[in-house]
Amino acid sequence: MNSKPAPVFLLVLAFALSAPAAEPAPGRYAAVSASPDGIGKVYAGREIARVMSFHGAEWLERPERAEEERPELLLSALELKPGMTVADIGAGTGYYSWRMAQRVGAGGTVYAVDIQPEMIRLLEQQMSRRRAANVKALLGTPTDPGLPPASVDLALMVEEQVVAGDAAAPALERIEERVGLGDLGDCAFVQEALPESVELKRATFKRLSERISADAIVASTSSTISPSHLAHAVAGPERFLVAHWLNPAHIIPLVEVVPGQQTSAKTVESTLRLLERLGKTPVRCADSPGFIGPRIQVLLMNEAVRLVEEGVATPEDVDRAFRAGMGFRYASVGIFEFIDWGGVDILYRASRYMSEALGDDRFKPARLVEQKMAYNELGPKTGRGFFDYAGDRRDTFETAKIRALLRQLKRDRESAP
Repeated sequence: MNSKPAPVFLLVLAFALSAPAAEPAPGRYAAVSASPDGIGKVYAGREIARVMSFHGAEWLERPERAEEERPELLLSALELKPGMTVADIGAGTGYYSWRMAQRVGAGGTVYAVDIQPEMIRLLEQQMSRRRAANVKALLGTPTDPGLPPASVDLALMVEEQVVAGDAAAPALERIEERVGLGDLGDCAFVQEALPESVELKRATFKRLSERISADAIVASTSSTISPSHLAHAVAGPERFLVAHWLNPAHIIPLVEVVPGQQTSAKTVESTLRLLERLGKTPVRCADSPGFIGPRIQVLLMNEAVRLVEEGVATPEDVDRAFRAGMGFRYASVGIFEFIDWGGVDILYRASRYMSEALGDDRFKPARLVEQKMAYNELGPKTGRGFFDYAGDRRDTFETAKIRALLRQLKRDRESAP
């Protein structure tokens, strides 16, 4: 993995951006009333246009531009390295694209974006003349640069050193865009990610069953719909299950694997192995509305909204409290681990107090918590809670969790602005 962040997505206004070698000459820039096509800023006696027309392409390639703008200063500041993926937004004729391409090398890619077809043609001619094969021209719009799907997120993953820089471009190349359900006969695993509509999913599964092999696994990424409500729409329900990826799916490790009543053990095991190979953390759970994550999350989110409704705190303060408190804690300590660590009796008493103080039964202790109280299974302090802490397990558990929290605190402090 590269030691430096790899991809950069850069806004380059080829006609306006400058990195002067010294202080600009007096009067070089001036503010004026904007003309219909200008931005109200004058440079060297000319108003800067909102969009540089392709009619001015020759001016973009003027010989004196290198001396006027000193492009090497900008390129040095970007710290471009071989293998990086770069987007040059507003590329014009590719004046900066070509220079970036030299720095990222044959293993890197420069996406050169412009909104004028005429400018794109000129850019492609320039890159062909300069043999810059790693520059890919893209026609965008004023609101969409038209970058390849997932390319920005992938760039951030490389920048944060989650994905190796030289793996970014090949990853995008392995993504094939298809329209419709044709050409899926060779697929061994099909993941559906349609909106949460039972009717839509059922209709799609019926059509899909006619186009895939009989042994292909079919997985729905539904976050709430029971697999038993969908399985009969799949020809061969034993190969169907729910594999719920939590958003953002390419980052969050958890995938909830929920087999239906007819799902075969082979289908479940094959899905678990595939997800593990993808670097995910698959967790199997029974068929119940909301599964694990969404069921907890619905309660959590609604309670957060109630805090705001009741005037207890602002949305900003609720979020800040969550990130610095529960969010921080539960990144290293599981919910049941924390119940034990804090004490089952603490949860029991806090739940009773909240229920009585707020007059709401939803805060009452769960039956299993009451059972643990009756059996004196309160956590490490009694040797057992939801987990066993016999022998030296208590010390081992508490030391490991303290270390994990301290490491997380250190990471947070090091990454703080």
